[in-house]
Parts: sequence; structure tokens; C-alpha cells
Amino acid sequence: MNELQRRLQEFIYVLLRVVRYIHGVHLRARIELGAFDLLDRFIARDVEGFLERTRSLEMLIQLGLSLYEIETVNGKVLLQEIEALNAAIQQSSVLQELPEIRNLGKSKF
Repeated sequence: MNELQRRLQEFIYVLLRVVRYIHGVHLRARIELGAFDLLDRFIARDVEGFLERTRSLEMLIQLGLSLYEIETVNGKVLLQEIEALNAAIQQSSVLQELPEIRNLGKSKF
């Protein structure tokens, strides 16, 4: 398991633990489904879909904070981790698109 996979699993674990305490059934369900969808998009290497899902989760978490369904400390940690995951996923996708360094400057003949 690489570092990005580990961080994503830890994030989803924490997110699912936090949402257990949300009383609003629909908000809780949307966040839970979003967590599993995020994992599916990661496995499918769907970078755009992953980033869209994290934006959706950010908004749902902010809504939970506004409704006092999510504790402030937990919400802040979740939002910071989403930001870090987004940066890591974008960096990872950029690195995959770069040509391999060992092939740079080699003749194609």
C-alpha cells in the first residue's frame, strides 16, 4: 500500500467515525455514500471524479458544521485532510503524465 492509499483509507475511516454522530439521516447517508464513492474513484484512477467528490464532501462537511451536526474540531481536521488529499492526488496525476526521467535525452534511433 502506498502513502496516498494509506492516507485515503485513514481519511475515510475518520470520516465514517465522525458521521456516526450525525443525527440528520440524509446528511449522514450522503457523507457515507460520498466516502465510498471517493474510494471507488481512487481505485478507478478517476482524478476529475475524485476531485469532484472531495468538493462535494467539503460542502457536506461545512453544512454539517453549520448545523452543529459535526464538531468544529472534527470538521476542521476533515477539511484539512481533504485539502491535503486533493494536493497529493493532483501531484500524483501530474507525475504520472511526465515522461520517465531515465528516457529523457536518449536517442530514438
